[in-house]
Amino acid sequence: MPRTAARSAGSSPGGPLPARAALAAGIDLTGVLDNLVEVAAWTSADGQLQEHASFLLRTVDGQWTAVEFADPAATELVAHLGGLAGFDGRLLFELLGSRSRRIVTLWRHPAIAETP
Repeated sequence: MPRTAARSAGSSPGGPLPARAALAAGIDLTGVLDNLVEVAAWTSADGQLQEHASFLLRTVDGQWTAVEFADPAATELVAHLGGLAGFDGRLLFELLGSRSRRIVTLWRHPAIAETP
């Protein structure tokens, strides 16, 4: 099961993030972003958008961290992700209106982008 993040702090390679309080769940989102290798989005047919969608962030060590779309950190996260070369922002906007249950990859680190 992925870890769940609540807030972010500091900066990362995709661009600076405004300083925030420490993560409520004890997860260092800056550390996650510094070691990011894949970004996916999970959506479900249940509930409102804020209740049924999350970003899934995979780090180089294979760990996944979930950030719910409704989480205040998601706004800053989207700004950061938009700065990553190859990030599919159009697909993200399509997912915002999705009412289906699925997991979709939005970005992979260029070093692993060619692997399935």
